[in-house]
Amino acid sequence: MWAVGCVLAEILLKRPLFTGSSEIEQLSEVFKVLGVATEERWPGYSNLPFVSSFSWKTQERNRLRDKFPGVGFGVTTTTPLTNMGYDLLNGLFALDPKQRISANRAAEHAYFAESPAPTSRQRMPKFPSRD
Repeated sequence: MWAVGCVLAEILLKRPLFTGSSEIEQLSEVFKVLGVATEERWPGYSNLPFVSSFSWKTQERNRLRDKFPGVGFGVTTTTPLTNMGYDLLNGLFALDPKQRISANRAAEHAYFAESPAPTSRQRMPKFPSRD
């Protein structure tokens, strides 16, 4: 589900959200946006292998909303995201895998029922098959 969140974020931003060039840089990028993992936010985190080997800059606050400003009067960004969209993305990016939204819950999320509704299948463009 984490990967689904990465793909959704990249579609919305038109670029990757997390751009680390190594595993450590990638974790640093994740923590810059979502806040550092703590026992409070992810019970059992401190027991994971090698966690004590690293010291992360303290970033307690989740800054995901900063990357995806809300939709509303005066918003001029190219990637506004409704509150429901933000809720879905935040659920996909829960640091604790046990708290991360499931595929079934994500597919039924209210974000997908927001206006504008998707185009009906009958109105979708048709392309010849390459059989």
